[in-house]
Amino acid sequence: AAGIGRGKGVVCEHRARSGRCSGRADPESPGIGGTVYLTGTARPGGVGKGHITGGDDGDLAGEQIHE
Repeated sequence: AAGIGRGKGVVCEHRARSGRCSGRADPESPGIGGTVYLTGTARPGGVGKGHITGGDDGDLAGEQIHE
């Protein structure tokens, strides 16, 4: 998937019980593009940066970067 190994701004929209944040790449509009799943401490409504480590079917996964 495009973007693996890069940093990407992410808008956290939901937080699962597992602690993963799901959201969208900043500045994409809601419903456009795939979902980005991040581990870390991001909370819904927050914008953070993630290091993308994988992806499948248009969705991306990564780890939150604390700067």
